[in-house]
Amino acid sequence: MGRREIQRHQFMRLAAIVHANIWVRSQEPNKKKLFADSLVIDPSNGKIIYLGGYRLAQELIKSLYSSFAVGEYVVLNGKGKSCFVYPGLIDAHIHVEALGNRLFWPSLSCCTSVREHKARDILERFWQSNEQLKGLRYLLGYGWNDELWSSEDRLKWNSNCIDESPILKNIPVFLYRRCLHVCLLNKKAMEWIHCEDYWNELQNQERSYVKTDSFGRFNGFHVEKAAFLVQKYLPSSTIEERAHRMEYALSHLSSLGITSVQTNDTDDAWKVYHYLWNHSKDKDLCVRVYLTPMWEEIFDSDTFQPRQVNAEDFPEYLWPRRTGRGNAYLRWGRVKLFTDGSLGAKTAALLKPYQDEQDNYGILLLDKEECTQRVAVAYQTGWQCETHAIGDRAVEMIAEIYANSTSNDKRPVLTHAQLVTPSSLHSMKQSGTIVNIQPSFLSSDYPWIESRLGTERISFAYAWKTISDFGILLSGGSDAPVEDASPWKGIYAAIERKDEQQQPYPDGWQPKEKLSLEAALSLYTENAAIAEYSEQEKGLLEIGYYADMIILEQNIFSISALDCLHMSVLATIVGGKVVYHRENWTDYITSLEELDKSSL
Repeated sequence: MGRREIQRHQFMRLAAIVHANIWVRSQEPNKKKLFADSLVIDPSNGKIIYLGGYRLAQELIKSLYSSFAVGEYVVLNGKGKSCFVYPGLIDAHIHVEALGNRLFWPSLSCCTSVREHKARDILERFWQSNEQLKGLRYLLGYGWNDELWSSEDRLKWNSNCIDESPILKNIPVFLYRRCLHVCLLNKKAMEWIHCEDYWNELQNQERSYVKTDSFGRFNGFHVEKAAFLVQKYLPSSTIEERAHRMEYALSHLSSLGITSVQTNDTDDAWKVYHYLWNHSKDKDLCVRVYLTPMWEEIFDSDTFQPRQVNAEDFPEYLWPRRTGRGNAYLRWGRVKLFTDGSLGAKTAALLKPYQDEQDNYGILLLDKEECTQRVAVAYQTGWQCETHAIGDRAVEMIAEIYANSTSNDKRPVLTHAQLVTPSSLHSMKQSGTIVNIQPSFLSSDYPWIESRLGTERISFAYAWKTISDFGILLSGGSDAPVEDASPWKGIYAAIERKDEQQQPYPDGWQPKEKLSLEAALSLYTENAAIAEYSEQEKGLLEIGYYADMIILEQNIFSISALDCLHMSVLATIVGGKVVYHRENWTDYITSLEELDKSSL
């Protein structure tokens, strides 16, 4: 689990794809899926210049690429092979830097108990065996899920449990729940974090987010804002360290077929992405980035005015700061607001109390007046808005705010919407809200969601088809590292509404809410492109669009859902550059010279 070295290569360049099955979306639903034979890429901009038959493609390749040096470009030749080409996938809600950290630090997601070769043992082994940790003064862990534990283990899980370890008690330990809305600190970590500045950032009622036991002693649990602030008070990583972890995360995403991300990263993350882009040989990235900072990074919470920054501190292509400003690889995206917590942590804001905790309605992190002001100032200064809302109370509030303040194609995004109401659906339809869903959540949550919400409310939980049938656009994301970053797991969950063990069997959970395969694929392609104002350049394979593509050895539309879940990508292409490929990729490659000599 230590630091992984990433070899920085100049990406292989693709001139064309011939004799393959290139998916061209049918304009009419339920019609036969259409596939083109060949595709040619414009070397000047990495966009698709031709889709059609081989003969015209061959002539165009000769005219466009005859002046390039031998070996500078290659052709993918699918003749005699199983070769299917689809649009590159877009993760419409992810935290790339947090994913990089998660890939570096130990994962507790597999732990089914607190002790006996589980949580504590994993942390102890990681700290003792990892040479790369020399010089680090703390330990981070991610992914613990108390829903998998016995009642006895849940009671044991607190700061004292960590400090019973003779190894861990001398190290500041910070352990994030899988939802990231709860962080457990041991005594050393609390001594470090609980400084005067930390407490000053928590307003009166927010201090209760630092939890205590029945004797009034801190038990280590920090929820919502108290948990989010923890990261701020850890020692800062250098930009090179952050870039290393981000680059590893981006490379990991490429291997899954992801070509673009809409990522919520904090702490001036633009500097890290700019560093990666600026230090690349060809001024590129292996994944296109639509960067969503927190609202508080851009605006002052007291004055509701943009924070004072110097234009000279920003590269020209990222100034002024507003949605859409940037280049082909890195752009400013939306500003992110939070209105509530998570169902797993019982902090999502509900209209009625939790079924299994009758005095708990969750936490509304912003009241309606302040949230309205935040949305308004964002729109006034050229920003698109994205708001985290999970419980029906939070969803209704932000949907109404969007409906009362949205006009002129603002494309507001409501992320998660795990529990909706008829009223919120009407408000979302009125404002043109895009609902960003995380299908993989259902695979993790269905075993306990009814105990949280009761039988009456679950008909409006994870209600994707209901939302879509209401005429509301759905986009799809993983929310990694909260869930696995694989879009294939998301597509599987959207069409099957099951976990990876195919449960609940046989029909899935609330099967009336299943999406079709084409609708599920659209979550991560054309719909996700609409959510970032990019529907004229990505999300489909069409002339004039970026050559952002994935190469598969299977036809998505003729395999089982389980095969889709376990999909292995042959290659990922961004702007005509091969940013990821499996070893057998060379079996598909033909040089321009060989193409010229052959009739193929």
